Amino acid sequence: ISPGPAGFEILAQEKRMIPSRVTVSGKEITCENVASMRVPAGYRVQGKQLQSFSTPVRGPIKEVMRDRMTFIFGTAGTPEENAWMLAKARYDAEQFWYRGNGGVKVLADTDAKSATGTRVLYGNSAINKLWSKNAPIKVESGSLKYSEKSANGSVGSIFWFSDKGRSVVCIGGTDLAGMKSTERLPLFVSGVGYPDWVVFKPSVVAEGYQGVIGAGYWSPDSNPGEFVWR
Repeated sequence: ISPGPAGFEILAQEKRMIPSRVTVSGKEITCENVASMRVPAGYRVQGKQLQSFSTPVRGPIKEVMRDRMTFIFGTAGTPEENAWMLAKARYDAEQFWYRGNGGVKVLADTDAKSATGTRVLYGNSAINKLWSKNAPIKVESGSLKYSEKSANGSVGSIFWFSDKGRSVVCIGGTDLAGMKSTERLPLFVSGVGYPDWVVFKPSVVAEGYQGVIGAGYWSPDSNPGEFVWR
Protein backbone atom coordinates (compact mmCIF):
# COMPACT_ATOMS: atom_id res chain seq x y z
CA ILE A 1 0.00 0.00 0.00
CA SER A 2 1.42 3.39 -1.02
CA PRO A 3 0.24 7.03 -0.88
CA GLY A 4 -2.05 7.55 -3.84
CA PRO A 5 -4.89 9.57 -5.35
CA ALA A 6 -7.44 8.60 -2.66
CA GLY A 7 -5.00 8.82 0.23
CA PHE A 8 -3.49 5.46 -0.66
CA GLU A 9 -3.44 2.92 -3.46
CA ILE A 10 -2.86 -0.80 -3.79
CA LEU A 11 0.21 -1.11 -6.02
CA ALA A 12 0.12 -4.89 -6.35
CA GLN A 13 -1.12 -8.05 -4.70
CA GLU A 14 0.57 -11.41 -5.04
CA LYS A 15 -2.77 -13.07 -4.26
CA ARG A 16 -6.28 -11.76 -3.92
CA MET A 17 -6.94 -10.57 -0.38
CA ILE A 18 -9.84 -12.28 1.37
CA PRO A 19 -11.75 -10.12 1.95
CA SER A 20 -10.22 -7.76 -0.63
CA ARG A 21 -11.23 -4.49 0.98
CA VAL A 22 -9.87 -1.67 3.13
CA THR A 23 -11.89 0.49 5.50
CA VAL A 24 -10.94 4.16 5.97
CA SER A 25 -12.87 6.37 8.40
CA GLY A 26 -15.74 3.92 8.37
CA LYS A 27 -15.99 3.81 4.57
CA GLU A 28 -15.08 0.75 2.58
CA ILE A 29 -12.85 0.69 -0.49
CA THR A 30 -12.92 -2.52 -2.53
CA CYS A 31 -9.68 -3.56 -4.25
CA GLU A 32 -9.15 -5.79 -7.26
CA ASN A 33 -6.22 -8.14 -7.83
CA VAL A 34 -3.94 -5.41 -9.17
CA ALA A 35 -3.50 -1.67 -8.91
CA SER A 36 -7.11 -0.53 -9.01
CA MET A 37 -9.78 0.60 -6.56
CA ARG A 38 -13.30 1.92 -6.27
CA VAL A 39 -13.36 5.23 -4.44
CA PRO A 40 -16.48 5.48 -2.21
CA ALA A 41 -18.78 8.48 -1.97
CA GLY A 42 -17.33 11.27 0.14
CA TYR A 43 -13.80 10.84 -1.22
CA ARG A 44 -12.28 12.62 -4.20
CA VAL A 45 -8.95 12.75 -6.01
CA GLN A 46 -6.73 15.62 -4.90
CA GLY A 47 -3.44 16.88 -6.26
CA LYS A 48 -1.38 15.12 -8.89
CA GLN A 49 -2.37 11.57 -9.68
CA LEU A 50 0.57 9.31 -10.43
CA GLN A 51 -0.38 6.75 -13.07
CA SER A 52 2.85 4.82 -12.63
CA PHE A 53 6.44 5.23 -11.61
CA SER A 54 8.84 6.24 -14.37
CA THR A 55 10.77 2.98 -14.10
CA PRO A 56 9.69 -0.54 -13.13
CA VAL A 57 12.51 -0.63 -10.58
CA ARG A 58 12.62 1.91 -7.75
CA GLY A 59 15.48 2.83 -5.46
CA PRO A 60 17.39 3.07 -3.31
CA ILE A 61 20.68 2.35 -5.06
CA LYS A 62 21.21 -1.26 -4.02
CA GLU A 63 17.64 -2.20 -4.97
CA VAL A 64 18.18 -0.87 -8.50
CA MET A 65 21.30 -3.02 -8.88
CA ARG A 66 19.22 -6.19 -8.85
CA ASP A 67 18.04 -5.83 -12.45
CA ARG A 68 20.46 -7.57 -14.87
CA MET A 69 23.33 -5.13 -14.45
CA THR A 70 25.98 -4.21 -16.99
CA PHE A 71 29.11 -2.44 -15.70
CA ILE A 72 30.28 0.18 -18.21
CA PHE A 73 33.64 1.90 -17.88
CA GLY A 74 34.63 5.06 -19.70
CA THR A 75 37.37 5.37 -22.30
CA ALA A 76 37.57 9.15 -22.85
CA GLY A 77 39.67 10.12 -19.83
CA THR A 78 43.36 10.33 -19.14
CA PRO A 79 45.29 7.06 -19.10
CA GLU A 80 45.09 7.07 -15.30
CA GLU A 81 41.33 7.74 -15.29
CA ASN A 82 40.68 5.06 -17.91
CA ALA A 83 42.74 2.55 -15.95
CA TRP A 84 40.82 3.34 -12.77
CA MET A 85 37.38 2.99 -14.39
CA LEU A 86 38.28 -0.39 -15.87
CA ALA A 87 39.80 -1.62 -12.61
CA LYS A 88 36.80 -0.45 -10.54
CA ALA A 89 34.30 -2.11 -12.88
CA ARG A 90 36.27 -5.37 -12.77
CA TYR A 91 36.61 -5.18 -9.00
CA ASP A 92 32.87 -4.65 -8.50
CA ALA A 93 32.08 -7.51 -10.89
CA GLU A 94 34.39 -9.84 -8.97
CA GLN A 95 32.84 -8.72 -5.68
CA PHE A 96 29.38 -9.57 -7.01
CA TRP A 97 30.68 -12.90 -8.32
CA TYR A 98 32.27 -13.83 -5.00
CA ARG A 99 29.49 -12.61 -2.68
CA GLY A 100 26.42 -13.24 -4.81
CA ASN A 101 27.58 -16.01 -7.17
CA GLY A 102 26.39 -13.81 -10.03
CA GLY A 103 27.93 -12.83 -13.34
CA VAL A 104 27.99 -9.25 -14.63
CA LYS A 105 29.13 -8.08 -18.04
CA VAL A 106 31.94 -5.50 -18.00
CA LEU A 107 31.95 -3.42 -21.17
CA ALA A 108 33.62 -0.28 -22.50
CA ASP A 109 31.38 2.70 -23.23
CA THR A 110 32.13 2.18 -26.94
CA ASP A 111 30.72 -1.37 -26.85
CA ALA A 112 27.71 -1.04 -24.55
CA LYS A 113 25.15 1.03 -26.47
CA SER A 114 22.82 -1.96 -26.74
CA ALA A 115 23.24 -3.11 -23.13
CA THR A 116 19.92 -4.04 -21.49
CA GLY A 117 18.86 -3.93 -17.86
CA THR A 118 20.43 -1.56 -15.34
CA ARG A 119 23.48 0.29 -16.57
CA VAL A 120 26.18 0.97 -13.99
CA LEU A 121 28.40 3.76 -15.32
CA TYR A 122 31.85 4.66 -14.00
CA GLY A 123 33.60 8.03 -14.25
CA ASN A 124 31.77 11.26 -15.06
CA SER A 125 30.07 13.01 -17.96
CA ALA A 126 33.39 14.10 -19.51
CA ILE A 127 35.08 10.70 -19.63
CA ASN A 128 32.27 8.15 -20.04
CA LYS A 129 30.59 8.42 -23.44
CA LEU A 130 27.34 6.82 -22.23
CA TRP A 131 26.91 9.18 -19.26
CA SER A 132 23.42 10.57 -19.81
CA LYS A 133 22.74 14.28 -20.20
CA ASN A 134 19.49 13.58 -18.34
CA ALA A 135 21.29 12.73 -15.11
CA PRO A 136 19.81 14.91 -12.34
CA ILE A 137 23.23 15.20 -10.71
CA LYS A 138 25.73 16.80 -13.06
CA VAL A 139 29.16 15.30 -12.47
CA GLU A 140 31.74 17.03 -14.62
CA SER A 141 35.50 17.40 -14.48
CA GLY A 142 36.16 19.67 -11.50
CA SER A 143 32.56 20.32 -10.42
CA LEU A 144 29.32 18.67 -9.33
CA LYS A 145 25.86 20.26 -9.43
CA TYR A 146 22.52 19.18 -8.02
CA SER A 147 19.51 21.48 -8.28
CA GLU A 148 20.76 24.80 -6.86
CA LYS A 149 23.61 23.16 -4.93
CA SER A 150 27.15 22.70 -6.16
CA ALA A 151 30.53 21.40 -5.04
CA ASN A 152 33.92 22.06 -6.59
CA GLY A 153 37.25 20.34 -6.36
CA SER A 154 37.62 16.64 -5.63
CA VAL A 155 34.16 15.14 -5.07
CA GLY A 156 32.92 11.56 -5.24
CA SER A 157 29.35 10.44 -5.84
CA ILE A 158 27.07 7.48 -6.31
CA PHE A 159 23.46 7.81 -7.43
CA TRP A 160 20.78 6.21 -9.54
CA PHE A 161 18.06 7.70 -11.73
CA SER A 162 15.57 6.69 -14.40
CA ASP A 163 16.51 7.56 -17.97
CA LYS A 164 13.74 6.91 -20.52
CA GLY A 165 12.47 3.93 -18.54
CA ARG A 166 15.95 2.50 -17.90
CA SER A 167 17.54 2.45 -14.47
CA VAL A 168 21.05 3.93 -14.43
CA VAL A 169 23.57 3.87 -11.57
CA CYS A 170 26.49 6.34 -11.70
CA ILE A 171 29.66 5.76 -9.70
CA GLY A 172 32.49 8.24 -10.00
CA GLY A 173 33.63 11.74 -9.25
CA THR A 174 34.89 15.05 -10.51
CA ASP A 175 38.52 13.90 -10.76
CA LEU A 176 40.68 10.88 -10.04
CA ALA A 177 40.80 11.58 -6.29
CA GLY A 178 37.02 11.89 -6.16
CA MET A 179 36.54 8.69 -8.12
CA LYS A 180 38.94 6.78 -5.90
CA SER A 181 36.90 7.78 -2.85
CA THR A 182 34.17 5.39 -4.06
CA GLU A 183 36.49 2.39 -3.78
CA ARG A 184 35.62 1.70 -0.15
CA LEU A 185 31.85 1.83 -0.59
CA PRO A 186 30.53 -1.68 0.18
CA LEU A 187 28.00 -2.11 -2.62
CA PHE A 188 27.35 -5.81 -2.18
CA VAL A 189 27.55 -6.20 1.59
CA SER A 190 24.34 -7.01 3.42
CA GLY A 191 23.28 -4.55 6.10
CA VAL A 192 24.83 -1.56 4.31
CA GLY A 193 22.28 0.80 2.80
CA TYR A 194 22.42 3.94 0.68
CA PRO A 195 19.71 6.44 -0.26
CA ASP A 196 19.04 7.32 -3.91
CA TRP A 197 22.13 9.52 -4.09
CA VAL A 198 25.18 10.44 -2.01
CA VAL A 199 27.86 13.08 -2.62
CA PHE A 200 31.03 13.14 -0.54
CA LYS A 201 34.61 14.36 -0.23
CA PRO A 202 37.61 12.02 -0.50
CA SER A 203 38.10 12.59 3.23
CA VAL A 204 34.95 10.54 3.89
CA VAL A 205 37.22 7.50 4.18
CA ALA A 206 38.84 8.99 7.31
CA GLU A 207 36.09 11.33 8.56
CA GLY A 208 33.00 9.20 8.06
CA TYR A 209 29.77 11.22 8.07
CA GLN A 210 31.71 14.49 8.32
CA GLY A 211 32.97 13.88 4.81
CA VAL A 212 29.47 13.59 3.33
CA ILE A 213 28.39 16.68 1.38
CA GLY A 214 24.81 15.68 0.60
CA ALA A 215 22.40 12.78 0.33
CA GLY A 216 18.75 12.28 -0.53
CA TYR A 217 15.91 10.51 -2.29
CA TRP A 218 13.91 11.06 -5.46
CA SER A 219 10.18 11.64 -5.28
CA PRO A 220 7.89 8.89 -6.66
CA ASP A 221 7.84 10.61 -10.07
CA SER A 222 11.67 10.73 -10.11
CA ASN A 223 11.89 14.47 -9.40
CA PRO A 224 14.08 15.85 -6.57
CA GLY A 225 12.70 14.78 -3.21
CA GLU A 226 13.93 15.06 0.36
CA PHE A 227 17.65 15.69 0.77
CA VAL A 228 20.26 17.26 3.01
CA TRP A 229 23.32 19.28 1.95
CA ARG A 230 26.14 20.63 4.09
